[in-house]
Amino acid sequence: MILANARFVVGGITAGTVSVDPAVVATDVTVNKTSTAIGDAVGVTVTVENRGTVEDSAPITLVVDGVDTETKPSATLAP
Repeated sequence: MILANARFVVGGITAGTVSVDPAVVATDVTVNKTSTAIGDAVGVTVTVENRGTVEDSAPITLVVDGVDTETKPSATLAP
C-alpha cells in the first residue's frame, strides 16, 4: 500500500513528517501487453477504491522505473 507523506512546518521550522494511509487507493492494475518494444504504446487500467468514510478523490500517477510518467485525476468516489 502506498503511504502519503506530509511535512509539518511551524514558524518556518520543520516540525516533523507524518505518513498516512490514504483513503483512495489503487486496488488493481492491469497492462494490455506482456512484452513490448521501445516506443510501443502500452495500455494501463487501474481500479480505484475509496476506503474512507467520506467522498474523496486523488490523482493517480503512473510510475515507470521510478519516474512519474503520467498523472490522471480520479473521479470523486463515494465511500
